Formats: sequence, C-alpha cells, structure tokens
Amino acid sequence: MTFAIGIDLGGTKIAGLLLNVESHAVVTHKTIPTISKDGPDAVTERIAGLCRALVEEAGLSATDVYAVGVGAPASVDYDKGCPLVMPNLPGEW
Repeated sequence: MTFAIGIDLGGTKIAGLLLNVESHAVVTHKTIPTISKDGPDAVTERIAGLCRALVEEAGLSATDVYAVGVGAPASVDYDKGCPLVMPNLPGEW
C-alpha cells in the first residue's frame, strides 16, 4: 500500500492526516496546537512530531510514507523556495 501525509498549518492549530493513496481512505487524523509564539523551529518540530504520531498510530513505519504535503497561507518567494509573509504566524519563516 502507498501512504501520504497531509498537513494544514494554521495560526492556532496544525491538522494532519494519513491517507491510503490507493483507496483514498483516511487512515488516521490528529490535530495539535501550533503554539506559534515558540517560533518557526519549534513549530517545524511540532509538524515533524505530528507526522511521526500519525505513522505510529497507523502501525506503519516512516518508510511506508512516500510524501508529505504542507499547506499554509503565505506569499512565496519561488526563487528561494520559502515563504515571504505568513499573516497568521509571527516570525521569519
């Protein structure tokens, strides 16, 4: 089976789901607080931890997941590959 993770990064919460790509079934999902005041590095680690938790809840290993997509409202500098402005998250991303 093929699995992917989708992440929705918001100003107050991070929502994630693990999807069975072949059947289009949501295997598991989870929401955690963003705690954006801790800064971008801490939020990035929270996203990684959420991904690990989704995989663990499903009884899978990281090698079972072929892709992770993150959605966030932002203006993007495509040349640098990074967000310019994230109106709902403080700090430099």
